[in-house]
Amino acid sequence: AEANHLATSLEQEKEAVTEEATPQPAENKEESIANLIQRAWDLTDSGEWQTALDLLKSGAEAYPGQPDLIYHQALLLSTEADDIASAETILDHQLEEYPDHQDSLVLRGELYYSASDFEQARGHWENLADQNADYPDLAQELGLLLAKEFPKDRILALPHLEKAIKADSEVAEVYLHHGL
Repeated sequence: AEANHLATSLEQEKEAVTEEATPQPAENKEESIANLIQRAWDLTDSGEWQTALDLLKSGAEAYPGQPDLIYHQALLLSTEADDIASAETILDHQLEEYPDHQDSLVLRGELYYSASDFEQARGHWENLADQNADYPDLAQELGLLLAKEFPKDRILALPHLEKAIKADSEVAEVYLHHGL
């Protein structure tokens, strides 16, 4: 009886996921996508990251050409499922089709950084800086990367670090601590 209840419960959740990912009228598309993404993170917060991932995948099928849905799949895989390889693959495909997707550039750079591939991290973050120099925390991350990992280019870190300090004076303590 308990197994039947569990199977029924899982089937109902699967139907709800499919229903949530059903395309809405065009005027509600952005709102529907935002709600779908929020629902996925709510599921993740309640420990159901696999259901959340399924919801995002269904959403990407229902709303083709929406890079935010793909980005959130990669983010979920890298943070909740600890499946870095799948996240990297998704982001690489994403950035082939949408090379200017800012959140994807940041996350791909972070994954490269975590793997100690500092050249690739730098390339992604500099690409983003060319598009949107005011992207949150980019100045700090890029400045620290340049200062720590590229000693010959350390002077290039200064404008980024100065910008980060102007944005958040507490950041100056971090730089002083690191001797930057």
